[in-house]
Amino acid sequence: MTVAGLVTALVVGVAIGSLRRFIVPGRQEVPIWLTVAGGVVAALAGTIVAQLAGISTGPLNVLSLIVQIGFAVIGVALVVATATPGGSHSARTRTGVTRARGASATTERKPTRTKAA
Repeated sequence: MTVAGLVTALVVGVAIGSLRRFIVPGRQEVPIWLTVAGGVVAALAGTIVAQLAGISTGPLNVLSLIVQIGFAVIGVALVVATATPGGSHSARTRTGVTRARGASATTERKPTRTKAA
């Protein structure tokens, strides 16, 4: 793996991770550092896979760049899909009771029966 291939992977990862923040509208619950880190790691993995496949990872190799971009896009998508808080349709309260998403945390509780002494 060449230094140029590593630098290209770093640039591609940062670019894809950052672009995701600007392309997707609305409030985003995943921090930017996580999307950028996911893009960088995936682009580095793309560089390794490209080199193992016999593709030159030297400067300005279009095929290597395509592999890095593809891996970075998939990596950022996986990071966002798995790191989104509340990935399931329920949320845990402080008491450990699972409640439906959107349900009020201050709902009234039914009184519990106690045994008479």
